[in-house]
Amino acid sequence: MSSMPTIRVFQDLSVIAVDKDAPALRDKLIATARKPWFHDPEAESRIVGAKLLPGEGMVAFRRERDLDAEAALVTLWPNGAGGYKVTNIVPREANSLSEQQYNVILRDFAETVVKAAAPDSSIELSPDHEGPLDWTSQSAANALWEFCASANKATGASHPSDRQSWMHFLVMQHETGHGRLTPSRLAQWLVKADKWPEDVANDLAIEYESAIELLDYYDGHK
Repeated sequence: MSSMPTIRVFQDLSVIAVDKDAPALRDKLIATARKPWFHDPEAESRIVGAKLLPGEGMVAFRRERDLDAEAALVTLWPNGAGGYKVTNIVPREANSLSEQQYNVILRDFAETVVKAAAPDSSIELSPDHEGPLDWTSQSAANALWEFCASANKATGASHPSDRQSWMHFLVMQHETGHGRLTPSRLAQWLVKADKWPEDVANDLAIEYESAIELLDYYDGHK
């Protein structure tokens, strides 16, 4: 169902060194960073000191605000495949970053730091728009879209006929889907792509999470 709408999402960036030498790649990234990008060892010390994750090999870069993008801190961690993955982008001046602002910063980092430092590396940048067809199986995505096409958006899955199509989606997701369709993604997609009321979308996401958890538990205890 190619016409199923998508929403703007936060992109992911991974880079793998051509020689799979992550420490050497880290050194190249640090050496290549130029204004508005700067290596930030103080941020690295704070993050490692907080013991949020094992700190070996992580690297942080701060970006100054300009006409193109907001000021931000970008953190990268070894991806276990001879490279690095951007794990977070935190605003340094604004309270938060929209998906678009986040992605502008990420793409700028990829272009001005990563590609300059390691032009022969393998750079993977995920799409900036995704939808159910990216997060689950074709059959589960179709079942969700069929539910949305007929359901009363004011009452969610309360009406008997809507309940039946909602249950069909839950079963298809359990049988054929996969974990990229998280409750939060489901709620965001319902609101942004199909104009559901936020409270109803959140209720459906909560029910979705509980139902999939119950079905998984049942399968494991037959």
